[in-house]
Amino acid sequence: MDLTTSQLYLLAGVALLGLWATSARKSRSNSNRLPLPPGPMGYPVVGNLFEIPREKVWLLYDQWHQLYGDMVYYEMLGQPILILGSLKRTNDLFEKRSSNYSSRIQKLPMLLDL
Repeated sequence: MDLTTSQLYLLAGVALLGLWATSARKSRSNSNRLPLPPGPMGYPVVGNLFEIPREKVWLLYDQWHQLYGDMVYYEMLGQPILILGSLKRTNDLFEKRSSNYSSRIQKLPMLLDL
């Protein structure tokens, strides 16, 4: 299969655009440079899309929990996903630090103030 020069340039451009988008997303999502929890490395742009089974995904999560620890971080199609593998970690994040993560907009503030 012979590719023309324009097809090679187009293929190289798409690859560079994908790498640029992936690196820009990572720097934007972790702007304060804190380390992310451990997890499997994914491919550029698609992340770990091809590693996640369609059925019985909890078996894979259990393997990752044994390999990486209580908190496992991975990305799929640019969406960051955090898996919590123990009740202690879940309680820490959802109960003790709930004020950090729940910033709901108050509906009808004038009604509540009256």
